[in-house]
Amino acid sequence: MMFLVILAALVILSYLVMLLLQQPKRFFLVFFALKPFVDQTVNVRFLNVAGEEINLLMLLGALMFLAAFGLAFQYGDFLRRPLRAQGLIVLFLLLHFFSSTLAVMSGQRSLVGVAEIFMRFSTPFFLYFIFHRYMADRGYRVLFVRTIWLSNSGACLLTVAFYLLNMGNHDISQGVIRFSGYYGDTGTLAIVAFTAFFFGLLNREIGPRFSKGSLWWILFQATMLVSLFVIWISLTKAALIAMAVALLMWYGLRKRQYVVIIFLSMAFVFAFFESSNVRQRFRKEISVVDQYIQGEALEISTLRGTGSGRFGRWVDILQIYRQEYSIFEQLFGANQFFKAHNQYLATLMQIGMLGLTVFLLMVASMLRALWRRYYRTRDGTVFMGLVFFTAALVFGIGYISFSFTNLMWVTMALVSHINTRVNSRVAPKLVVGKPNATIQSPIPG
Repeated sequence: MMFLVILAALVILSYLVMLLLQQPKRFFLVFFALKPFVDQTVNVRFLNVAGEEINLLMLLGALMFLAAFGLAFQYGDFLRRPLRAQGLIVLFLLLHFFSSTLAVMSGQRSLVGVAEIFMRFSTPFFLYFIFHRYMADRGYRVLFVRTIWLSNSGACLLTVAFYLLNMGNHDISQGVIRFSGYYGDTGTLAIVAFTAFFFGLLNREIGPRFSKGSLWWILFQATMLVSLFVIWISLTKAALIAMAVALLMWYGLRKRQYVVIIFLSMAFVFAFFESSNVRQRFRKEISVVDQYIQGEALEISTLRGTGSGRFGRWVDILQIYRQEYSIFEQLFGANQFFKAHNQYLATLMQIGMLGLTVFLLMVASMLRALWRRYYRTRDGTVFMGLVFFTAALVFGIGYISFSFTNLMWVTMALVSHINTRVNSRVAPKLVVGKPNATIQSPIPG
């Protein structure tokens, strides 16, 4: 079995490298088509380099980094014309590089270890530097969205099959048994389902219209049902909250379908009161809120159990930051994140208070640019970039958003659309398969 996995990994990597060298635009489509299925091999480790276990997920992450990094400097768009938040992004990456270099020189981290962390944090931004070229092409944008929708939907369908056949992995959190398929992580499973659901909505928004009862209509309806089912069986709190926020944004701010909002709100309330598992997952959080409403003092010991015990870990990590980090390390970080399960706390421990400040300013700058661009164009792709960016920030409360999963990669691909030129305040009427005459790359070619 291990031989077959290694052989398949070598075949996939070889094919992707050939595509990257010959057809970069097609490389990304094939990569994102394969990625949700490759993620399911996360528990299969077949290499050990300098004490670091390597799996196919990490190898594909390294390949994506090399592709995005190489093309960013080959195109050189960000060198010739500043992109949105470019200065903050470059500073953020330099702080990571500085922290990584110090960690290797001091012997605290291996070169392989710091390289992996740097690739995780930097790859989404190198994609951001190049993908505006591709997103400016209407035909490619539709194909990109459809590819991610169908591939993630296929992975969700496979997960449901594993669940019904009683195959895959389970874990127990706060007394609740959750299904994690072959991912070994319910958070990754939930991200795949979230991506399938909202890229399905985006494909319906910007892709060709399909009639009721057609094959595309059936696939869309199946995606909605299967992805929601996967989120339900994975029962990840961060995913449930991110899903609720994203649905409110899409149907409230984008579609203005307030009847749908009311229906969704009632569905959430019904699911909460009718599902003992959901109540059990939020039991400690509800208890804390109840104590606060009743005016009782909240002790740290009471709060430690919230967030599936993550809050207690965050308190411990903050104590390390305050008591064990030097002033220099508090400012610039020590390239350690102690499995923080929190993107913001991990950033603090990695690149210090200066790095966290830069990160938050960068987030604020991109959110502002997304809102302004959407106000000007009413572009569905821009709004979905806003939805995914917000969802990634919500996921970041309980997870590390910058990982080798698709979340930040597809998010920054969508967000990069803010760097294409728009010549009209009114959203143009688009023709499928033809480049949009009013939207073009800031750098010709």
